[in-house]
Amino acid sequence: MCSILCTVTTCTVYNVLCVSTVPRRLCSQLPDMWNSSTSPEETLLGLVRDICVYCLQHSAEAEACDLLMEIERVEFFIELVSEDIYERVCLYLTR
Repeated sequence: MCSILCTVTTCTVYNVLCVSTVPRRLCSQLPDMWNSSTSPEETLLGLVRDICVYCLQHSAEAEACDLLMEIERVEFFIELVSEDIYERVCLYLTR
């Protein structure tokens, strides 16, 4: 988790363009952390939600969908997907 937080902090501090690299890295690392954590809901659920919101706002529906499916929290789609992007999310999920 330290590498994830350090990446986010570094990106924020140096104002680096990280629209695609940081969320992808986080989306790929979080499922492993989720599965290895003893209480992932308490420690990682907020981070997962924030990352999915960010991805959905920045046209990275695939990363958000993959992350939620990987941690078996597809019910979050109901809360996070807006009318503007639901077609793209549905298209990705049906492929």
